Amino acid sequence: MTTTSTPVGKVSVLMIMDEILENVFGDGVSGVDCVIENNHGQSVTYSVVDGQAILVGYGDYHDDTYQRFRHEIKLTPTDLFTANSPRYVLALYPNKELYLVYKTPNPIVATVGSILIILCTTLVFILYDFFVRREFSAHYDLLHAKRQFMRFVSHEVRTPLNAVCMGLGLIQSQLATALGYNSVDEILDIDYNNDTSNNNNNN
Repeated sequence: MTTTSTPVGKVSVLMIMDEILENVFGDGVSGVDCVIENNHGQSVTYSVVDGQAILVGYGDYHDDTYQRFRHEIKLTPTDLFTANSPRYVLALYPNKELYLVYKTPNPIVATVGSILIILCTTLVFILYDFFVRREFSAHYDLLHAKRQFMRFVSHEVRTPLNAVCMGLGLIQSQLATALGYNSVDEILDIDYNNDTSNNNNNN
């Protein structure tokens, strides 16, 4: 069997894009740009409004701002035609109308709220630590002052009192000697015996 490159026929296919996109989207869908393009640089753009595909113009008129959201569907299989045959691709892009429907500030609000909560919690812990440290410092200062006072009293008061007690003891010893007694204890014994005798006589 021999092959030849001489064309022997021509096959044409009519694609009515309006009919292709007629029942693709639901009635409530709006804000989608549909670009049908082929490998020969030809394209046509439709915009979906309330489920209906409306022709925008021949060429690619989608908003480049939403290029990263491109989603494409191959309308013709790659192995069905020859290398030079046109291959069509349906590219879908959201436009501003659809983007605003699903755009929400909730993530930003949640992030800012979380940061504020963390900052407030941190501030509360810092204030709590500050007041606890201040209370501890006040108790420490009070205890230190108490110790200083006791040390002062012990040194400044007890020492003179010891001197007074020693002086009184010396006077008592001198008085006992002057009265003819050997010690103060001897005078106390005599006084105790006299009190005991008086109690017995009274009974």
